Amino acid sequence: MNDDKIIELFLSKDERAISELKQKYGNYLFAIAKNILGCIEDAEECVSDVYLSLWNVIPRQKPENLKAFIGKVARNTALSKLDYNAAAKRDAKMSVLLSEIEDVIPSGEEIDDDITRRELSYVLNSFLAHLPAKNRQIFVRRYYFCDSIKDIGVRFGVSESKVKSLLFRMRKTLGKQLKQGGICYE
Repeated sequence: MNDDKIIELFLSKDERAISELKQKYGNYLFAIAKNILGCIEDAEECVSDVYLSLWNVIPRQKPENLKAFIGKVARNTALSKLDYNAAAKRDAKMSVLLSEIEDVIPSGEEIDDDITRRELSYVLNSFLAHLPAKNRQIFVRRYYFCDSIKDIGVRFGVSESKVKSLLFRMRKTLGKQLKQGGICYE
């Protein structure tokens, strides 16, 4: 079933919407949750929460791109679950991801107003738009979908060291652009 028909099912509150979404995007949602949470049981629970959230949200907010919309909901739900599970301590995998990018992107405490958030969003979107497609996909797979270096290498047919090198160079370039934009200071 195509995305528009699935959205129509959600809008009409037809329960088939969940089963059709699950059939088409269930593995996608699970992969996002599992990459972030690292635990199959938590990922399954998270995906169930995503279905409930989508059931409640889609009638009020019709997504233009269903896959991107549900991916964002899944990612946010998984990150919330991770925060809940970890409370004061960070999951080791997320700590690695955060340590990779913390020198480049300011923390939430440093982004204290809406204008700065919009500026950060603009610079980040501009940075991504100017990357070659493969590099953009690698960056997004790592820092948005939380894929492992190994999985990214397999997906794109490159070595792990090549992925690490590309990510390092992209982080350095992003850091320079953020400094030029006055968003991040050394």
